[in-house]
Amino acid sequence: MVEKYTTKDLLIIDNFIDDPDVYLDICKHTKFYNKGINTIDGVSLYEDQSNIPNGLWSGLRSGHLEYIAPKEYRQLAQKICHSLSNTPLQLDGYIVDMFFHYGPGIIPNNDSWWHIDKDYKVAGVIYLNKVLPADTGFGTKIILGKENVFVAENRFNRLVLYNSSLMHRPEACFGTTADDARLTLTIFLDGP
Repeated sequence: MVEKYTTKDLLIIDNFIDDPDVYLDICKHTKFYNKGINTIDGVSLYEDQSNIPNGLWSGLRSGHLEYIAPKEYRQLAQKICHSLSNTPLQLDGYIVDMFFHYGPGIIPNNDSWWHIDKDYKVAGVIYLNKVLPADTGFGTKIILGKENVFVAENRFNRLVLYNSSLMHRPEACFGTTADDARLTLTIFLDGP
């Protein structure tokens, strides 16, 4: 089992969160939103407007972890930033955005998922599925170098961080709800 793997554009650390069940419990009590739609009938879905996730995405995403669970957010953000120390992905100071994200299998698997995260310098995920369907292919594809597709395998509690200017995408989605669908803690980092 890989404990830590790093290249100039990629960092993978297994068994990253000390107590991942804490985050799974938070996730079970969190609202999820679809494609950045922040109002229903003109009423905001967020009491605190700073909690609104930016952008569009496939699947469903929570608000900022910083506002959902501030203590757990601070602990995890510090650990993530510390893990980047002395790696090529290290930034001078960090701004960290984190969201729970789930991708149900109803989302069609296609090449339109390839993207970069241009508003950030580093992006990544922590996989939160304890059990995966029998067939494989639920990790993250990242293009390293000239058309060299690297697949970060979906393993429970695995941190995968990469240069956000690299083309990447989920490999596939599955399940129907946050309890059984592809579940990650999605991470974006930028410098001041």
